[in-house]
Amino acid sequence: MNHPSRWRRVLKILLFLLIIDGTLLALAEAAAYVFSPTYYRKVASAQKLSAAKPDHLKRIFVFGESTIDGFPYPAENNTAHWLQIVLTDVLPTGIEAQVVNFGKPARCAIHLRQALEHTLAYKPDLVILCLGHNEFLARSLSLSQNPTHRWWYLHSNLYRGLSDVVTNFRSRRMEKTGIAPGGGIPADGPLHQDVAKQFGEEVDQMVVACQKAKVPILLCIPGSNLVCRPAFSQGVDLHADRRRQRDGLIEEANAKLLRGEQADAEIEQALQMDPHWALTHYWKGRNALLAGDRSLAREAMQAARDWDALPFRCQSPLQSQLKTISQKRQVPLIDFPSVFQSQQDAPPGSDWFVDSCHPRPWGQHLMAVAMAKALVENRLLGESASWRWSNLPDFERCMSQMKSPASAWSGPERRALLTLMVNSPEVAWDLAQRPPVLWPAEDKEWQTLKTLSLWMCGRKEEALKLASECLIPDERTADWPDQVKQAWTEFREASRSKHLVQSRRP
Repeated sequence: MNHPSRWRRVLKILLFLLIIDGTLLALAEAAAYVFSPTYYRKVASAQKLSAAKPDHLKRIFVFGESTIDGFPYPAENNTAHWLQIVLTDVLPTGIEAQVVNFGKPARCAIHLRQALEHTLAYKPDLVILCLGHNEFLARSLSLSQNPTHRWWYLHSNLYRGLSDVVTNFRSRRMEKTGIAPGGGIPADGPLHQDVAKQFGEEVDQMVVACQKAKVPILLCIPGSNLVCRPAFSQGVDLHADRRRQRDGLIEEANAKLLRGEQADAEIEQALQMDPHWALTHYWKGRNALLAGDRSLAREAMQAARDWDALPFRCQSPLQSQLKTISQKRQVPLIDFPSVFQSQQDAPPGSDWFVDSCHPRPWGQHLMAVAMAKALVENRLLGESASWRWSNLPDFERCMSQMKSPASAWSGPERRALLTLMVNSPEVAWDLAQRPPVLWPAEDKEWQTLKTLSLWMCGRKEEALKLASECLIPDERTADWPDQVKQAWTEFREASRSKHLVQSRRP
């Protein structure tokens, strides 16, 4: 008899809790808005964009992801700062530039569209947009998959338990929409196509917003390191025996190529069994480089990037979207993959990138120069006749204006090299070919790690020939990963043994 009143009491309590919950969330949102403003509001405040702009000043807003933000180097490594240095020397006399960095790590097209729409009110003279690496991050997928779910998704992080429930729910949903078990996103699946389409729509909206505000815009396709292993391979559905056979072939090709031996037969057989396995295309590219066929290497490495099921590099479908929008909206476009490719015959690698997509300082300078050239060629800041293009600063001149110490530049590359030595020693060897900027010539650690990369690839005789250049105190190895320390111990023992044998010869 008392059941109805009991349920009413429970409903009242639940309603009260919901009201309290909603109030707390609203207060949290208000506090975050005031005390932790969005990154573009912080940038606008720091750059004093609300102040009146003098006639001789040109404001350029550069939007992008961590590659534009300059990660993992010092904050001044951002692309906007490199462009600022270049433009200071080449702009016409009497004109100054204020290049504002709106790059932010782990942001995708949706985030950057919001940032752009909220900053056009500051009346920039030009917007530069470079993005495409982050569309398949978990946060990006959550937003692009269902933007109306955004509020619930973000606010659930205030409640760890609810966050776990939402995460599990989203995992089940994504399996239905094409995400493979283990987190892979097949390049030929429906979710991949949906994300590429969503990316194109977001970028198109950004271009339209700029055109409505009568602000010129320059689109950029981000460059990436083609000569690095794909993050995740998700191939065709093979029977267990065939899968083991494929994996065995790839392991054999891996071992051969690390030693500097050709592996044509193993690679071709593995590709026939599974043409979608990204790692096989990667080793095909390595095999082609070893054979001196750089065109085939570039083609294979691009396939490895495009079949990567956990991509952190802008893949061909997203690049095509940017090219289509450029043509459709009649806006200029910089194809950075082609810019990097123009510097060498081989696929762009670790001489330009510290990892899969983040440019080393030389890469940032190359991008800044390409941007400056695009401004001149497309008259994006007015007539180009009076530009002082003969004053174009080279890399050393630009680098001399950076204030960070040498350790701030070498530290990220040293950490990257140590990680690669464990996971991809052949890529570590690539990276080690070009020491960090400002690296002291007398410091032997980089040469030691370079030699150990050879050793860990299995090219031991070649490494032992360089043993005399590997003289560093033990304290320099304190933070090395255990696998690298073990390789160092083995290398030194082998070096001593070889020296003893040679010294005993008559």
